[in-house]
Amino acid sequence: MPLARRLLLLFCCLLSAAWSATPPWPQGDSDLAPDPALRAGVLPNGLRYVVRPNAEPRGRTVLRLVVLAGSLHEEDNERGLAHFVEHMAFNGTRLFPKDSIVGVLRRHGLAFGADVSAFTHPTHTIYGLDVPSHDAARLEEGFAVLREFADGLTFEPAEVEAERGVIHSERRARDNWQARAGDAMTRFLHPLALLARRNPIGLEDVINRATPDDLRAFYRKWYRADNLLLIVAGDAPPERLEELVQAQFGTLATPTVPLPTPPDPGWMGNPTEFDAALHSTPETGAVTFFLTSVTPGHAGFETAARRTAGLERELVIDVMAERFSQLRRERAQEFGEAGAFIQVVGTGCTQTTLSLTTSTINWRNAALTLANEWQRATRQGFTDAEIAEAIERVRRRYEYAVAAAPTNPSDAIAERIAAALVHRQVPGSWEQFAAAAEPVLARFTVARAAEVWRDLWQPGAPRLFALGNLTLDDPVTDFTNAWNNGLNRPLPPPPKPVITRLDYPPAKKPGAIRKRSHIADLDIHVVEFANGIRLNLKATPFSKNLVWLRARVGYGLVSLSPKFAGLNLIANPYVTEAGVGRHFGDDIRRYLAQRNLTFGFGVSEDAFTFTGGSDTRGLPDLFILLQAHLEDLAWREGAFQTARMRTLLHYTEADREVGAALNAMSARVMSKDNPLFSLPAPERTSARTFLELMRWLEVALKSGPVEIGLVGDFDVEAAITAAARTLGAMPKRDVRKAPKKDFNRVAFHGTPGRWQVDVSSGIPRAAVRVQWLVQGCSDVHTLRRLETLAEVLEHRVHQEIREGLGATYDPSGGVWSGETLRDDGYLMIYLTAPPADALKLAKRITVLAEELATKGITDEDLEAVRQPILAGNDRRLRDNNYWLHYVLQGLQEQPARLEWPRSRERDYREMTVAELNALAAKYLPRKAAQTFVAVPKNVETAKAPEGP
Repeated sequence: MPLARRLLLLFCCLLSAAWSATPPWPQGDSDLAPDPALRAGVLPNGLRYVVRPNAEPRGRTVLRLVVLAGSLHEEDNERGLAHFVEHMAFNGTRLFPKDSIVGVLRRHGLAFGADVSAFTHPTHTIYGLDVPSHDAARLEEGFAVLREFADGLTFEPAEVEAERGVIHSERRARDNWQARAGDAMTRFLHPLALLARRNPIGLEDVINRATPDDLRAFYRKWYRADNLLLIVAGDAPPERLEELVQAQFGTLATPTVPLPTPPDPGWMGNPTEFDAALHSTPETGAVTFFLTSVTPGHAGFETAARRTAGLERELVIDVMAERFSQLRRERAQEFGEAGAFIQVVGTGCTQTTLSLTTSTINWRNAALTLANEWQRATRQGFTDAEIAEAIERVRRRYEYAVAAAPTNPSDAIAERIAAALVHRQVPGSWEQFAAAAEPVLARFTVARAAEVWRDLWQPGAPRLFALGNLTLDDPVTDFTNAWNNGLNRPLPPPPKPVITRLDYPPAKKPGAIRKRSHIADLDIHVVEFANGIRLNLKATPFSKNLVWLRARVGYGLVSLSPKFAGLNLIANPYVTEAGVGRHFGDDIRRYLAQRNLTFGFGVSEDAFTFTGGSDTRGLPDLFILLQAHLEDLAWREGAFQTARMRTLLHYTEADREVGAALNAMSARVMSKDNPLFSLPAPERTSARTFLELMRWLEVALKSGPVEIGLVGDFDVEAAITAAARTLGAMPKRDVRKAPKKDFNRVAFHGTPGRWQVDVSSGIPRAAVRVQWLVQGCSDVHTLRRLETLAEVLEHRVHQEIREGLGATYDPSGGVWSGETLRDDGYLMIYLTAPPADALKLAKRITVLAEELATKGITDEDLEAVRQPILAGNDRRLRDNNYWLHYVLQGLQEQPARLEWPRSRERDYREMTVAELNALAAKYLPRKAAQTFVAVPKNVETAKAPEGP
């Protein structure tokens, strides 16, 4: 996701003014009808519920309990209590003392993150469980657990004290330059709004002094039947689901007093005059400008008129996004990312933003350009062609959404319903949305677009916010001068239209098929064309109207000489920027956006990869795009200069962010400074030339072996025919063989020791990774056992270091073996921590691993990991991503992949404690550990700002 988009997601928390005493259904006071598939009701105690029958994933029911209270409901002395209460839900209830609820969920095969979750937002708190539909006991217990969250939390003093440390560690884990920039922008855009002072993580001193009674008081104030929503979606019988709602939640106490009045949300809008601000952050090498308008929202429920207005705004911003994309391509050596966004912040306001990213030395030109583009849209409006293109893009999105709706997963449906109700919107179906959109699209004109654009920027004046590695004595004056100068520049000409077709017509004669077979038990079709190109297909019903493609070409990184290290970093942005011979990269991107397609390029360890997705009718375009990139990669030196410049900007992060610095250091150690595997020195990357890149890429893409995986909702015979007329009709290639002996495969090294890097960052957060070299990763049965062992170790770390000590929030474990099937790899544990504790925690991880190596794991350890995997196995085998990345890609080169889905469930059921103990004894002795620590310098003066 582009930086500007990621930051806007951080900046813009949803804000709702839906604070009535007794929240009614939105459709009760609206002219919009809800999704007819919904079964909605209100219990006598005031709790509202929605049951939505849904078929996917098979055998699962999703439960979401929404509490209409979040950080915006806190008083000044309660900042952080909403989030603290959410944490305590898993630390003791009436039926599940202490943390026994965690054990119960694990025994039922529910994994945190995948099946169990909880989040605190500014406007609400949401708890989620995904449970088996047809296991009556587990389904009933799922409802019982949510009921415990509603009124059964106990807030035992010891548990509160333990969780206090976990919350502080979560604060550290979230404390990065992006989050700080997001907070700064929120304060700048909303100086008088409560939103700027109500980050859900809260204030450190409030968390420090919070008592069980404080938490209990907040809980009792807001966790009450008339302030709860229960959303249920899945394939269990809806009548049974409604019975469980009534049985479990009908006995909640009926409130006897009105809901409290939340704090005043404050004013949100534009200033009367242009305003500007700079947030200096050395952790990024670029500077990003955001030009934003904040227009007040509307009280009350969603209506047809408001939904129409939202669609019109979407159309206008779609046009501006296309303009900025074209601007970025035409001036690629000046600007990195460019975009236009609109976000409806609940009923509080609407934020419209234009953004440009550039280098530090070019900041003034970026500010001028933003002003110039804003002025062009305001004075000139838009062209008929731009509006027609935007209408077609939006119409196709709705068409896709309607076609895909039958296989939408239940969790996405439940969360969409919850979000609508929280923000006073009517939860509709995609068919309803599309039907209502069509007359709006049919009558939308350039004149109406100009009106909508002007309305988005008034009343008042916009604000300009910049963040990056930039320091100015008087940024407000400098930015204001640049803005005024940009307004007075001559306006640029109208933008060019989107290309309407790819100028690579399919061959009239399809390529011949050399071999073809069908693997019946897995329903996989395997094709090899006479030209040597291989195609593996699996048509699935899992996601209606969606297809995915992934191609492995040539030999990737191992085919690059170490003396040309850095080309691999430049290659990815170059291919995206340059496009193909007959189309510039941005022309292709705009074509993809017009048709809801995605297509990307990457360099992996042993292959170049092309990955694409589309709705079903876009599949022929994916084949054409792949063929064009293989046969006609563009030679554009300007695109190379741009790609190299962008690559070098990322080096700043490796110097100033602890996670990136740790990865760079460990890569050097693991590969013994192999520059193909580790980050080469910036001077080596800057020395790379256009001719070097093209000699490497073009030969590999034009003549290298090709194997393609294709999965999704398509007709097999039609797909093979389309592939035969494109890829199958290309000149002959060799089929894939083992890499040549002179190829530069990276050897991993397991020399034990400890390495530390000091990072030039003022953020008080350290990164720790402990790892052990393992063998056997190329054998899936061994790999699964190693991965299970890693999860057991992660579980021990989670219990002791997170829950016991409260010293970290984000421990994670796994096995990593690069991007290809290779035998060697690493079993890893990663976490963030207070800098002063980093080495101590790293040592403790090695001690926990040593205990596994010497004392072994228990049956309980294994079951805690195994049961969630077994419970999720059906979902895994009904996941297109699994089939594409783990089975289909490289299948003909590595037929053993066929055994992966066949053996998956059996492997986990037959896995034994003795097998895992043997692996632990072999690989996890303390003396075999590699420890990596990245710590910031001078952190004692760098406490995270807590806001006004």
